Amino acid sequence: MPVKTRSRPKTRATSYRPRRTTPRRRPASRSRPRLPSLPSTPWLAIPAVLGISISMIWLAPLVVDAFETILTLFGIGLALLLIAIVFDARTALRGSLTINRTFLRIWCGLHLMLLSAFGVLGLFNPGWNVSDVSFREVSAGGDLGRLFAGSALGVLAWTAITLTGAGLLWPPAARAAGRAGLALLRGLASLGLPQHAGEALRSFFTALLPESDDEEEGDSEVEPYVPTLDEEWTEPPQAMKEAEPAPPIAVEDESETEEQEEEPASASSEEDEDSVIVTSAPEEKPSSYQRALPMGRPSGSGWELPPVDLLTETSEEELRPTDNEARAQLIVDTLASFGVNARVVSVSQGPTVTQFGVEPGWETKTRTVIARDEKGKPVYDKDGKPQYRTEVVSRTRVRVNRITALANDLTLALAAPAIRIEAPVPGRPVIGIEVPNHSTS
Repeated sequence: MPVKTRSRPKTRATSYRPRRTTPRRRPASRSRPRLPSLPSTPWLAIPAVLGISISMIWLAPLVVDAFETILTLFGIGLALLLIAIVFDARTALRGSLTINRTFLRIWCGLHLMLLSAFGVLGLFNPGWNVSDVSFREVSAGGDLGRLFAGSALGVLAWTAITLTGAGLLWPPAARAAGRAGLALLRGLASLGLPQHAGEALRSFFTALLPESDDEEEGDSEVEPYVPTLDEEWTEPPQAMKEAEPAPPIAVEDESETEEQEEEPASASSEEDEDSVIVTSAPEEKPSSYQRALPMGRPSGSGWELPPVDLLTETSEEELRPTDNEARAQLIVDTLASFGVNARVVSVSQGPTVTQFGVEPGWETKTRTVIARDEKGKPVYDKDGKPQYRTEVVSRTRVRVNRITALANDLTLALAAPAIRIEAPVPGRPVIGIEVPNHSTS
């Protein structure tokens, strides 16, 4: 009996690989080391707060002094400086920063314009006070802005910085401005202004020089003499005689002229033998003549002086007494009301004006600190509060321009039509304030 056998299934020739039934092992992840957690108790924050509070007693004056110093140096421009620092820090921390010539040009131009902004702020003196810093004294741009706007050299440096910064930020405009400036200089040179200025200066100095003696004599000879009405004549006037015509020149023979020349020659030789001729230096003729000036009017001229009775007497005006001490005190009080310390050291009264010599005072800056004993410990009062004392930080002279800038205010306070400030008085270390008198003497 036949036996049935199962045939094996035919396997297909293919590159397909069956999936693995066993799962892959995941790599063991390394666990990060964890810091020990601090106990979340509020008692640890109390010592930290107490330590910071106690340290602020000594750190607060230092922080305030540092802030006042920086604010005095930069003024309101400190805000612009902080913005620039934040911008630079953010730019430096950027990962995709590319430093090339364009970046450096723009960066330098922006920082130069920032420096120029301090010069613009230095032109303003607002009446603001932040702590002990007065912007009326240091200007809105601080000492840096006052340095730019307070002197000719500072203004020149400020202009150069502004033009350089603008040229770096806008190169085409800078090139166009440079070409226009060169064209303007060429146009001025073509007009010949230096030559005309030289000729004008030469003619001016030539007119100042005195004339020579020859020119003065020539002028005196050319100018005719014109008699005046009051002149007293010592001699009666005479009519001018007409010039007689020159006699005609006779033409003689050559023989007669030779005989006449021989006769004087022989006669002169005989006189030389018999006599001695004595010669002397010729008398000098006076170069000029001074006529006697009439001291009175001649009686026979027909003119008489008017009588004195025609003049009317003027009424006497009461002169208002001038209290110079009160006016001097008024000047000191007016300057003090604007924060300027000064004193009047001299008073010179004239017929029309009175000059007050004002000496600038001192600007004293103080600060309040905690009073300490010899051991350096704070001193407390009976209530347990710390005691404070005032100490002088700096002492500087009052600037002259602060007094001259108050000319209109002094005029208003003195009720004068106008005053004149002379800073300084020649030969004296004072500022002269000339105030008109109420009445002339």
